Amino acid sequence: MPYSRVLFLEPGGHGMVMHNNVFNDALNLDVQIFCADIVASCRAWLAAVEGSEQYKTNWAASMQRHPDGLAPYIVGLPVIG
Repeated sequence: MPYSRVLFLEPGGHGMVMHNNVFNDALNLDVQIFCADIVASCRAWLAAVEGSEQYKTNWAASMQRHPDGLAPYIVGLPVIG
């Protein structure tokens, strides 16, 4: 990575948006824009691959949501595991 640091600007009442800027040797990203970009990229990737056999195989072995818990570890609360 060509930057010594990555700085995330938090949302707030500062009245400005600073995103994808370089200050000296630090990359500055707006955390809300960054997260929205990540979500959009994940959705695009999912739309492109979710019908593939490799995705189906790997999805079956990945983490799943258990709305009522995962006994014997946690029962009665939603868990992802």
